[in-house]
Amino acid sequence: MDPALLTAGRRAAAEAGRITRKVVGDGIRAQGLTVSNDRIPEILQALRTDRPPPQHR
Repeated sequence: MDPALLTAGRRAAAEAGRITRKVVGDGIRAQGLTVSNDRIPEILQALRTDRPPPQHR
């Protein structure tokens, strides 16, 4: 998992006050990063549990 994506997702969620697919995906993209839709659930899970997701791919 790219730490920059987690940081951007965490920032977006904090600013919006909630963790949702749209908030995190749009927030990451607004910060100039690229994220595919199939990675967003993995990022959401990491943000909700606040620990790195399993490394795969």
